[in-house]
Amino acid sequence: MAVATVERHRHLADWPPMRLTHLGKPTHWIWDDTTPGIAKGDLVIVVSGGGSIGHIDYVFDRAAEAGGEIAVITGDPAGVTPKKAKLVLFLPAAVYKGKAEVVASTQPMGNLFEQALFILFDQIAVALAERMGISRPAMEARHRNVE
Repeated sequence: MAVATVERHRHLADWPPMRLTHLGKPTHWIWDDTTPGIAKGDLVIVVSGGGSIGHIDYVFDRAAEAGGEIAVITGDPAGVTPKKAKLVLFLPAAVYKGKAEVVASTQPMGNLFEQALFILFDQIAVALAERMGISRPAMEARHRNVE
């Protein structure tokens, strides 16, 4: 499993690989040098706030060519990248340069989308832990222990 995004979303996208690894699902940040190649059937989660970011679209295409199953989380489902995906999660919060009708914000650029993304990722982890029957102590046992 791998996660790809850019800009400020990148700071939030560190979160799913960490938490999914705590759940026993090894996951990588796509830009890390230690990330293995994408293989047929691997899940690739792409976060593209505005839906049309050139190098994210490029990563989408390479992952698809490698046989990856790609899910796109976006604030603009009409963007280039989400239009190609089989699975799109529309997070209707204001994004930078987005054109979709979403929850407006007085915050600059994509702040609301990023805040909503954090809550979404957190709730996905809670739901997965429950569904998989994984306790907090079991998750904590997989936490980095050298800090």
